[in-house]
Amino acid sequence: MKHYVILTLLLIFNLNVFAQIKNSFEINFGTIYQVQAKYKTTYNSLPPAPITMSGFSNSISATAKKAISKNTAIYLGLGYQFLGINKIRFKGGIGNDVKKSRFIDYTAPDGTKLGTNTDNYKYHNTSLTVGGSYTFTKNSKLNKIVGADLILLKTYKQSYFINIYDENFNLNNSRFLGYVFNSYIGFNQQFGNKNNYYILPKLILPIYQNLNRDIIFKEIENEKMKKILGGLGINFTIGRFI
Repeated sequence: MKHYVILTLLLIFNLNVFAQIKNSFEINFGTIYQVQAKYKTTYNSLPPAPITMSGFSNSISATAKKAISKNTAIYLGLGYQFLGINKIRFKGGIGNDVKKSRFIDYTAPDGTKLGTNTDNYKYHNTSLTVGGSYTFTKNSKLNKIVGADLILLKTYKQSYFINIYDENFNLNNSRFLGYVFNSYIGFNQQFGNKNNYYILPKLILPIYQNLNRDIIFKEIENEKMKKILGGLGINFTIGRFI
């Protein structure tokens, strides 16, 4: 038994050396254009009116990556994501025409409440990322990489632009916002005297998004907005092997 243990340890050591298995630490910067789920709202609209939304999300995160073989790795990351809604199409309300804003439950300093709209708003979130990647090794410096990750979002601040007053209405409603599942493809370029550093530009394809609705629009928060595909993004990573 002792000999088997020694041989196993030697084999694992030799495979790790041969395969050059390396863990790494990464800093990631990303932006994604995402089409949100289309659904119907009843706020100031009877019957329920369809609404579509889209916008850009920007993010920064730090990731610890654990290599489990020569080609595969898993990782865990923490960061910040700014999720924006920049384009709204709402068909309902007075005239039943297409509007570029939506009604919001907002009371102005002078007590005015009815007829208040927003045409863009954003959520400030903390993010937790869990994912995996596979590297197609062809040479020691430049390699193609594919992967997928699950991102959990908790919003801690929301900002809604109030059109009629030309100002932002901010809330600090801390809650779980939802999650997104993305896939990506990129190229890993190593550099440095010992190839200890690398850059990794990636093309992001959002696969699935599941977000909670917003009570500020007279919605039930635990109702979901689900969307399959409908977006595209880019990400730039700077990493160091450790």
